[in-house]
Amino acid sequence: MTTSESQNRLPQPREDLKLILDAISDGIFIYDGNSNLIAANQKAAEIFNSSEQEMLGRNVGELATWAGNC
Repeated sequence: MTTSESQNRLPQPREDLKLILDAISDGIFIYDGNSNLIAANQKAAEIFNSSEQEMLGRNVGELATWAGNC
């Protein structure tokens, strides 16, 4: 799944949701039915020392492995 496909699966209005998610001080990860990341907030990206764009579309197992290397 590409990043744009992941972003398109998130219900609209995406901009409003992003503002709400980024206002939360905890890391928020939203996955689709295939366990692929479709949204994350800024804190989640900080946890992985990454950007949301780098994380989108990755599978939960891949992110768990990535977290172990951070």
